[in-house]
Formats: sequence, C-alpha cells, structure tokens
Amino acid sequence: MAQTLDPPLFTGLVKYDTDTGRVTSWTEGPGVFYSEAPSHRVRAPATRTMATWCRSFVWNGNEGRSELQVFDARDVARGPLARVLLRQRVPLGFHAAWIPTD
Repeated sequence: MAQTLDPPLFTGLVKYDTDTGRVTSWTEGPGVFYSEAPSHRVRAPATRTMATWCRSFVWNGNEGRSELQVFDARDVARGPLARVLLRQRVPLGFHAAWIPTD
C-alpha cells in the first residue's frame, strides 16, 4: 500500500549565524507557510554597496493566496522588504530557484 506524505509546513524563516551562534526568525503566525529561502548578493542602487537578500514563496492559507517575500538576509527578523502578490497558487515545497534567461 502506498503511503501519502504531507509536505513539510514551515511556519516562518530562521537564520542561523554560524559565526556567532545567533538565531533570528520571522513568522506571520498560524496559517502562513514558507518555502526554502535561497539568498543572493545584489548591489544596492542607492549606495552601490553589496547586500544579501533572501526570498521565499509563501502560502497564506488565511487569505487563500501565494506571494513571494524578499528579506534582507542580515536582518530576517525585520520582516519582508517586499511582497509580490501572485495570481496563481505556488504549491508548498516548490523550489525557489532563479533561472537566467540568457
């Protein structure tokens, strides 16, 4: 008999600083679930300095919608810097990979 497995439900993001041992986190509460949050380095337009952002697909079960949230990887506890509301549901467990067009 085949076993049906439910996807893991991550109720927030957690950042582990392997240098200091410090742990910070972000959650929006019950009914909101996050995917993995890969990070990437970007050049900040205003200061031309490098910054690291992470992003996660989020399913908001309370409002019945998916979104993409972008965080400053240095300060995840601050919450999302940007939210992109999506017209279509992104399945839980969908990988958050960016693929170049060229």
